[in-house]
Amino acid sequence: MRPTGSMHGFAVLDFETTGFSRHDRVIEIGVVLLDANCRVERTWQTLVQPNRGFDNSDVHGITPTNLVGAPTFEHVARRFAEVLNGRVIVAHNASFEYKFLTNEFGRLGVELADGNWLLDTMVLARQFMPGQPVSLKNVLSIMGIENRAAHTALADAEATAAALQRFVQARPDIVDYAEPLYFVPAQLAQLRISDVPLLERNNVRATGDVAAAGTAADSTATGTAADQQTSEKQWLQELAQHVARTGDEASDQYIGFLVQAMVDGRLDMRELSKLHGIAAERGLSADDVNMLHEQYLQQLIVQAWADGVVTEQERRWLISIAGELNIERERVEELVTSARKLELRPGDRVTFTGAMATPREVWERRARAAGLDVGGVIKASVVLVAADVHTQSGKAKKARALGIPIVDEVTFAHALAELNAAQKHSTEQNPADSEESTGSDLLSELRDLTTIFPWLTDRDFSGIGEDVLGIAQAWIKDHQTSGLTGLSPYMNFLAFPESPEWQRVLAKLGLTEPEVKDTSLRNRLIRELTVRDLQDLKGYGRVRVQKLVADAVTHAFDEFEAGDVTADHTANHTADDTANNPFDNTSDFGISWDDTTTPETSVLLDWLAITGASNRILDQAEDKAYVPEAVREQVASLNDRITDILTGAEREIQHIADQDERFPVILNRRLPDGATLAELGQQFGVSRERVRQLENALLAALADAGPNCEILRTGLFHRYAPLALISQLRNDMPGLFTVPDGMSAPLLNLINLTGTAGAAVPQAQWSIDGEWFIATGFEDKFATVVEQLTDDFGIAPLSELAATLGIPEEIVREWIAQRTMYKIFEGHLFTKVTSVSDRAVALLAHRGKPMHIDDIAAVITDRNSRGIDGRLALDPRTKRCAPGTWALAQWELEEWTTIADYISRRIDDAVTQGQDGVLLDDVIAGATAFGVSENSVRTYAGGGEFVLEEGYVRKRSDEEMEPIDATPEESRDLYLRDGQWCLLLTINRDHMRGSGSAIPAGIAGMYGLGYGDEKLLPSRLGDQRIAVGRTNTSMSTISRFVNDMQLAEGERVWVHFGDTFDITRAPAENPDAEGLAALVNAFGLDEGFAAEHAAEGNAAELDVDAVLAAINRQLGLPADAPRRKTVSRLRHRRDDELADTIQAL
Repeated sequence: MRPTGSMHGFAVLDFETTGFSRHDRVIEIGVVLLDANCRVERTWQTLVQPNRGFDNSDVHGITPTNLVGAPTFEHVARRFAEVLNGRVIVAHNASFEYKFLTNEFGRLGVELADGNWLLDTMVLARQFMPGQPVSLKNVLSIMGIENRAAHTALADAEATAAALQRFVQARPDIVDYAEPLYFVPAQLAQLRISDVPLLERNNVRATGDVAAAGTAADSTATGTAADQQTSEKQWLQELAQHVARTGDEASDQYIGFLVQAMVDGRLDMRELSKLHGIAAERGLSADDVNMLHEQYLQQLIVQAWADGVVTEQERRWLISIAGELNIERERVEELVTSARKLELRPGDRVTFTGAMATPREVWERRARAAGLDVGGVIKASVVLVAADVHTQSGKAKKARALGIPIVDEVTFAHALAELNAAQKHSTEQNPADSEESTGSDLLSELRDLTTIFPWLTDRDFSGIGEDVLGIAQAWIKDHQTSGLTGLSPYMNFLAFPESPEWQRVLAKLGLTEPEVKDTSLRNRLIRELTVRDLQDLKGYGRVRVQKLVADAVTHAFDEFEAGDVTADHTANHTADDTANNPFDNTSDFGISWDDTTTPETSVLLDWLAITGASNRILDQAEDKAYVPEAVREQVASLNDRITDILTGAEREIQHIADQDERFPVILNRRLPDGATLAELGQQFGVSRERVRQLENALLAALADAGPNCEILRTGLFHRYAPLALISQLRNDMPGLFTVPDGMSAPLLNLINLTGTAGAAVPQAQWSIDGEWFIATGFEDKFATVVEQLTDDFGIAPLSELAATLGIPEEIVREWIAQRTMYKIFEGHLFTKVTSVSDRAVALLAHRGKPMHIDDIAAVITDRNSRGIDGRLALDPRTKRCAPGTWALAQWELEEWTTIADYISRRIDDAVTQGQDGVLLDDVIAGATAFGVSENSVRTYAGGGEFVLEEGYVRKRSDEEMEPIDATPEESRDLYLRDGQWCLLLTINRDHMRGSGSAIPAGIAGMYGLGYGDEKLLPSRLGDQRIAVGRTNTSMSTISRFVNDMQLAEGERVWVHFGDTFDITRAPAENPDAEGLAALVNAFGLDEGFAAEHAAEGNAAELDVDAVLAAINRQLGLPADAPRRKTVSRLRHRRDDELADTIQAL
C-alpha cells in the first residue's frame, strides 16, 4: 500500500442529484473514509431534501416520498464539512462531484480552497486501462469488483474506494501529488450547527416476527410451505375479485395494481417500485397511499367474513398482509372480530348509513341481487347497516326509536353470504319478483340533486349522477374555500362529524371538547371548515381529503332520506349561533358607531387610513394647492383613525387570549419563540398532545379574530406588499410595535396570526422575517424574475429587475445585499458568484472586452490575481489572448499560451509553406503585439528547443538535443556536503502552498538531463520529480516535506540531490553576524564552528584559513586552494557579494 510517511487520509465521495444543471441539487451523499494507507475507517451517508421537484427517480431510485423528513444541505453542511476536512477528496468522474460540491457550499457562502485536493479515479483508470471505457461500471467489471447497489451514493462510493485501493496497491506514488482539502475555522463557523437527524436510504424491507411466526404455523397446519402458499393465493384471488373501485382514477389505478401484486400475499422490490412509480406519476402522497392500503385491507376483511367465518389461518394471512402494507397489527385485530348473528330473508327492507369500507353503492347492488329491499328506515325495516354502529345520524335515531337493530358491514356481509347460499337460484328463477323487491329505493331513484346540493345548479353535473365520490370531487374542485355548511342544507351538525377519521381531524384542529369552551363557537368553526383547511393538515393527502368530503356527502344523502332534517334546520342553527357569537358585538373591539359617518363609510375611511391610499392620491395631485383645504385636512385626520384600529385589533386578540389562561403563554412562548410542546406541557402539567390541541384551538380562534384585525391585516398587505423594510412600517405606524398587555410579541407579529373565516383570502398573505415585511410568494417571484432577466452569464440590469418587481431600486439593493449571495456591480445584478471563475467570466461578459488579470483582481478583491489566473486557465469559457490578459472564448480571439508555444506555432506555419524556419523579426513583431518584450522573444528563440541561425528561428532536431552542460560547481547556492551536492534554500510562500520551484541548471547537468527530460528521485516521502523546461530546470512541490518537518516561511534548509532526494534543516540566517561569522552563516557552515560560537557568540575569533578551507570544500575546490580561485569560482557562480567579502579578508 502507500508509504507510511503520507499523513493524510482520503474521503471517497459520491452524489446522487436531481439532474446535471447548475439549478439541480444534491439528494444523496455517500462517503467512505480511508486512512493514509487506504484502509477503510468508516462510512457516512444521508439523503438530502432538495426543496425542488425532480423526474429522474428511474436513475437513482429516490422518490419525493423517500425524502420526507430528510435534512436539507444547509442542515448537514457543517457535519459534511467536518467529515471531509483534512482529507484528499476522491471521486469517479470527479468533475461532477466537484461542481455540486462547490455549488452546494457556495450557496451557503463558503468557497472551497484552491489546490490539488481532488483525486479522480477515472483519470487513474485511463492510466491503468488505456483504450478501455472508464465508466465506473466498466472499471469495476475489469477489476472484478462488485457494486452492491449501483446509483446509490454510499454503494458507488464504496466501489470507487475499492478501485482506488487497487490503483494504490499497484503504484503507491500515483496519488502523491494530491493534497488535503481544509475548511478553515471561519468557513466552519459560517455553516449552521444543526441537530436535524440524518436520513439514510433503506431498501431493506423487514418482514417482522409476525410474518415469520405465521409462516411456521401455516406450514404445520397445511403440511408444506408450497401447499400453504397455493392455498393463500387462491383465497386472496377469491377475495380480491370483490375489491370495489373507488371512483377516483388515480386511486383505482393504484388499487388495481396492488390487487394484482398482492395475489401471493407479498410485495417484492419490483412490485414496490412499480407502486411507488404509480403514486409519483398520479400525484398520490404518502398519506394517500396509506389510506388506500387501509381501504384495501378493510375490504378484504369484510369479504373474508362473507363466508360466515374467519379461520385462524385466514386471520394470520390478513395480519401478514397488513405487515406488507405497513399497517399496525392492532388495527387488523380490531377489524378481524367475530360478526354478530343476523338472519335475512328475501324481501327484507335494509338501509345503509355512513361511509363504509366497501362503497355503499356496491352493498346496495349486492343486496338487491339477493332479493332484498333497499330503502329508507320504515317500521318494516329489518336492519340498518352503519359504518359506525354508534352513529347519531337521522337514520340511526329513527331506527332506534322503531327498535330496528343497527349492525356493521362485517355482520351484514356474513348475513348476506348465508342468504345467497340459501337463495342461490332465486334471482334467476324469479326475475320479476326480484325487480319488485327493490321497492322504493331512494338512492336508486332519480332525484333532484340540487335539492340536496343546491350548489350543483352552478355547474353541469350530468356526469356526476348519484356518485358520492363524483359529488365530493366536484365540491373539492369548485369550493375549496367554502365552509361545510354550504355543502348541503341537510348537513346536521348535531350528528356530523362522528366517524373516527373526522374525529381525528377535529382533534388535529383543536375543535374537540373541551379544547373550545364555547360550544356555539365550536359548532360554527366546524361548519366553516373548508377543503383548504383539510388539505393544510399535516399528513392529509388527496385521497384522505376526498374520503372526508365523501363522508359529508354521504351524511347529506342519509339526512335527506331520513326526512327529519330540512333546510330550515341549518338556517335555525345559523341564527342561534349568530346570536351567541361573541365576535358580532363589534362595539367591544374599537369600532365606534357614534361616528358621524355610517358604519359602511367608517370602514372605508379605516381602509384608506391603513392602506395610505388617500396620501398617495394627494401626493399624485398635479397642483396640491388646487386641492380644497377641507380635503387636505380630512386626509391628514385619517391618521388619527389608525390608532383606533390598532387598539381595536389589540382588544380582539386579547379577547381570544382570555378564553383560556394557557393561550397567552402559547402566544408568548410557542408561536414567536418556538418553545417545544414538551416544555409547555411541563409548565401546564399536561401532555405534549394536549398542548398541541390547545395550540390548534388558539389558532382556530385567531383564524376569525374580528373586523379590526381583518382591516389591519389586509390593509398592511395593500400598503407594503410585496416587500418593505420593517423600519418603514415603524416610521409609518409605530403603534404596530407596541406589545399588548400580557404578551411578549409586538402587535404586528400577532396580527400575522389572525384570519377571517369565509373571506376570499382567509389568512395573512404576508410574513415578518427579520427586518423584512414579505408578501407570500415574493421570494418565489423574485427567483423567477431573476431567472427570466439574467443572460447566459447570470447578469441582469438592476433597474429592469426593480421595475419588473414593482419595487424601488434602493429596496431591491438592500434585499439582495441582506438575503442573497448575489452581487451588484456597475448597476447590474450578478447571480453567478459561487466560484471565482463564474465571477470572472461574468465580469468579462459585462465589460465586453479582454481584461488584464490585475484589473479583474481589482474587482474580485477577495482573491489574488494568481488564484484567479489559475482558475481561468482551467475554464473552457475563457482563453488567454495576451500574457496576463483574458477574453471570453466565444469572442474567438487568437489564444496566447506561452512565448515558446507562440514561436513553435509560427515555425510550424512557416514549415507548412515550405520554409525551414521563420524570420526572427516577424516573430518579434507578432509577439510584441501581445505585449511581450523583444528581449524575452530573443531569449527563448536562442535556446532550449529552438536554434537561431542567420536571423531565422527553427526547431532543434533530435540529433541537436544535448544534455545541459551546466555543472554544480558553476551553480549558485549549490554546495558540496559530505560528497553530495546540496541546495541552500530559504522556504517561501510558494513552497508552503505547494507550488513547484526553479533549481540551478547544474543539477540537470549533474544528472545528464537535456531539454524536455525529467527524472524521478526516490525519497522518504515519495518520488521527487526533476524536470528541464524550455527556459529553466525545476523540481516538483516540496510541500509534503514542509508539512512533515513543520517548517515555517523564512527557515533555511539543505535540499539533497544524490541517488535519493531529501531535505534537512540548515542553520538559521543570522542578520546580526559580522565579519567571518557572517561569512560562515552565509555558507551555512555554522555547525562546523559551533564550538567557537558557543564560547564567544557573534564576537568569536574565527581562524581565517579554517573558514576558507571549509568554503573551498563546499565549492568543490581543494581545501588549500588559493584565495583567488575561491573568488573566481564565486564570481563565475554570480555570487559577487560573497566574492567581494572574501577578497577583502
